[in-house]
Amino acid sequence: MDAGSLDGVRQRFRGHVSVTVAEARTVQPFFARSAAPQIHADVVVLSDATLDELVSDTQQVLTFKAGARQLDDLREGAVIISGRGAGFARRILKKIVLPQGNFLLDTLPVSLSDIIEDGTLIGGYATAGSGTEGIARVLSLGQGVTLANRARPLGASSEFNVDVPLNAEETSKITGKINVEWNPEFAVDFRLGSGLKEAELLVNPTVRPDLSFVKGPEDIEKEVLFDLGVFELTPFTIQVGFVPVVVVPTVKGYAKVSAKGGVQVNFASGYSLQGSYGAHYRKGSGWDGVFSTQLDGNFTPVGAVKIEGELGVGVYMAMAVYNVIGPFIQVGPYLRATGELNTASETGLCKKFRADLGIAAKVGGSFKVLSWYESKLELSLIDKVVKNLVDTQSSSCNDTTPPLSPEGLNAVATGSRTIELSWTPSTDEGGLRGHQVERDGVVVALAREGKHVDASLQAGHEHCYRIIAVDLSGNQSLPSTRACARTSATDRTAPTVPAQVTATATSTTAIHLSWQANSDDVGVIGYVVSANGKRLRSLADTSMDIGKLTPETNHCLVIEAFDAMGNVSPPSEPVCVSTLPPDQAAWTMQLGCVGRDHNISRNIDLDVDGASLVNVTGEAIDYSGSALAYHLHGSYEPSTHVLDAQIDWTFSNSTAVRMDRFTAQLSTDDTGPVTMTQVLKTGCDANIRFVQNTR
Repeated sequence: MDAGSLDGVRQRFRGHVSVTVAEARTVQPFFARSAAPQIHADVVVLSDATLDELVSDTQQVLTFKAGARQLDDLREGAVIISGRGAGFARRILKKIVLPQGNFLLDTLPVSLSDIIEDGTLIGGYATAGSGTEGIARVLSLGQGVTLANRARPLGASSEFNVDVPLNAEETSKITGKINVEWNPEFAVDFRLGSGLKEAELLVNPTVRPDLSFVKGPEDIEKEVLFDLGVFELTPFTIQVGFVPVVVVPTVKGYAKVSAKGGVQVNFASGYSLQGSYGAHYRKGSGWDGVFSTQLDGNFTPVGAVKIEGELGVGVYMAMAVYNVIGPFIQVGPYLRATGELNTASETGLCKKFRADLGIAAKVGGSFKVLSWYESKLELSLIDKVVKNLVDTQSSSCNDTTPPLSPEGLNAVATGSRTIELSWTPSTDEGGLRGHQVERDGVVVALAREGKHVDASLQAGHEHCYRIIAVDLSGNQSLPSTRACARTSATDRTAPTVPAQVTATATSTTAIHLSWQANSDDVGVIGYVVSANGKRLRSLADTSMDIGKLTPETNHCLVIEAFDAMGNVSPPSEPVCVSTLPPDQAAWTMQLGCVGRDHNISRNIDLDVDGASLVNVTGEAIDYSGSALAYHLHGSYEPSTHVLDAQIDWTFSNSTAVRMDRFTAQLSTDDTGPVTMTQVLKTGCDANIRFVQNTR
């Protein structure tokens, strides 16, 4: 068949073009070992009986009914975990128990490294028979097995109908169906004394779009993203032992179209993606992308086609561990069509046309759910044309003019196995086929736009790149200037110890902490702050305000620095400081029934200078002389000095919970009585008043 003749084009499109292409990377087995998980000694797994007594969970304050089980085990400093539903994992900061009444636990989220001391967890999602509930499945991967040949669990499929008009007259539209299967996998390995050793997060999607594009007589000039609809699916759970991993899936179709000419355009595209996409973490090496792609595709035009466009489907999957959103994986197969052809007749005009299948995938988000020593990740796995479906031009074409040379090539190593390239895309009057990526003198990819991810490299090696633009006639531009980058080597060197740590009590319940920025051979990316031997928070800054502390209490603070490879510095020397005594609190809070003297007067700090969220717990005495506990929580707007908050009350000798909402203006030294609105009514209407104290 003569691919350059129009007769050849007619012959080619009597059926549809179908191809299969696979691209796979060999990866290591899940982990070097598999061992039963062991939890830390201070971890308490909440029983179903205890969870049945949970009354509320508001801003990390848990209220349990009187007589709840495991009360003695729920001590301050312990980590409590719940596997019910989305679950939660918290460390208890404060415990308030009322005689014959409810009890409150003021808590702080923790990561898996606070729960698992040693061992591995490996799980996937599968359908149980013909049902829809997910079941845990242990997966294994032998040495040297590629992801493409990997046994995968089967996930429930979802099908969506698409009918999206592209103009007001609805003469141009995209119609069809999208079918998606998910199949996520999750695995972690913790080592005794050193924390997270390895982790792997994957989604193994099957995506089958079957879409048609119809253009009416009007031009479609817009080169913008046409939203085919966002389909929020019901989250499902991988129950991996005692760890519930909630998967939040989303499907988003898109079309980027520029079609011209008075004739109608009608073409159908169908393709099927099966692959594996995700990231693998190894301590000392950091995060690397892992992926495998297999694409089947077809492209069937009818009549005249003159278009510059792209049809694709974005599959987005976020993972939440213990109800905290963590990493995401995004996969986007697409079909790109460029040029002009006519399957019905020869016009004597030059007609060049190309249709390609491609794939873009990335992984990112926060990994704090796995370890306090998190490394936020934005890692592109693949973004390139994988296979050509149609590449033809009519015999009247005589284009010998090459495209302009690409400019501004930049190469940046983003890991031990990955280099990301970016450049200013070239242009050509007859249309571009793409940009050839040349690594060390060898063409390794055809990129669709001004970016490419080279993700199959070795650690500690330098590579040099050039970009060459190719038009639809096959003409090549002059190469771009060369850009080089070296992948990072395996790093076992810990950052230096944080220095110049200072701590100052700023209120009865808060301490301000600061320290000098650290040095490291590859760069410090964060710090972990611990108080009295318990981790509180990880952050990238060199200062923080620590709140929700107990008045007039000594707190010893240490800082650890960590780099992108998971290496952790020795802790700084402890710096100890006491919070201010209660009589130095900034405010006196008065509470009482409307029309009566207030019966509660408490010195409190709202700590509005250190945070926009207000979260205060405490104890007091009711009119009857019995004990009560309160949780004041809400938000503070510094620009207007407005506190919008709620108080939750619980009382001794009762399982009832009362809730009052209020808005107070804190710009003066006395708010005056502010009448609150009862959300859960248990008694009289109440006032709240804030009087500023003089320190």
